[in-house]
Amino acid sequence: MDYPTGMPSRPAPRFVAALGSALAVALACAAVAVAVAAAAAAAGCSAETDLLKPVSYEKTAKANYEKGLAALNKGSTTDAQKLFAYVKTKFPYSEFAVFAELRLADTAMARGEQAAAIDAYKLFIKLHPTHVMVPYATFRIGLAMFEQVPSDWFLVPPSYEREQAAVQDALKHLTDYVARYPDHDMVPKAKELIIKCKRKLADHEMYVARFYYKRGKYLATAQRLRGLLADYKGAGLDRDAYYYLVASLASLGRSDPVKAEEACSAWLDMKKDLPDEGATKRALGLLRGAPCPRPAGAAPVAAAATTAAPGTAAPKVPPAGAPSGSPPPAPSEEPTGDPVPPPGAGPH
Repeated sequence: MDYPTGMPSRPAPRFVAALGSALAVALACAAVAVAVAAAAAAAGCSAETDLLKPVSYEKTAKANYEKGLAALNKGSTTDAQKLFAYVKTKFPYSEFAVFAELRLADTAMARGEQAAAIDAYKLFIKLHPTHVMVPYATFRIGLAMFEQVPSDWFLVPPSYEREQAAVQDALKHLTDYVARYPDHDMVPKAKELIIKCKRKLADHEMYVARFYYKRGKYLATAQRLRGLLADYKGAGLDRDAYYYLVASLASLGRSDPVKAEEACSAWLDMKKDLPDEGATKRALGLLRGAPCPRPAGAAPVAAAATTAAPGTAAPKVPPAGAPSGSPPPAPSEEPTGDPVPPPGAGPH
């Protein structure tokens, strides 16, 4: 390692190093705040200037609508908003007035005003329920909901640790849209967003499951993972979910024969869905070589009830940012020995 010249021969005291780290973080936060404030001020000045900028109007509804559409496509949202509003007020009985209502919602979306756009799309659907553009407006509501989902930022907890209501709302709306309008041209995009929503929700469920697993709460872990596999299978976390499900049930099975059978059933499901995964072979080691015959007619473990046992409180989601230690290793990194910790201990 290359050290800068003039470095002291002895390390600085711990409190000095901590003070330096805190000062660096504070300076970084201040720099970000200044940059954000400057950007907001610049945007505000620009928006105010645009609002005062005159726009020339055409004689017909069609000409004004097309001019507004061209402005929207170029990113001139202020001009587009003025032109569409002009069409709506000056030509209220024109067919372009109805399209202008929809484009005003599109303009709000382009300006990053998702909440206003959602309200405008919903109003359009309410006022024109049989209009040809209703499927488009329905999709755009789902897109706006997805864009309202909080993103990851280094100063706040990761998104998978936070409330997932916005993701659930977007997923529900997009799923309904695909079911109602399966032949609409925005369905492929909607399916992409659905996959992203499911992955975000699966990440959250895995975060909660690991939170419980590392504290020896194996029943709560199993309930979460069963829900993940039932609702979000194929979202990219099947391997981890199955592995920790087998590990949790195997721990419970040391004192409960029923849970031991459930562990075997979970492993058989894992083998069926992930036959070539190395984690599937390692998960078998958690069962200590016990035979795992599935009872005739047994349902897959992912379909098992995820409610708490009688007399047991349902597991609660840990608060955002709750200390959980370092995350457990991925199944591909699990040791070949017994990775199931004793109750109260975290995973290896």
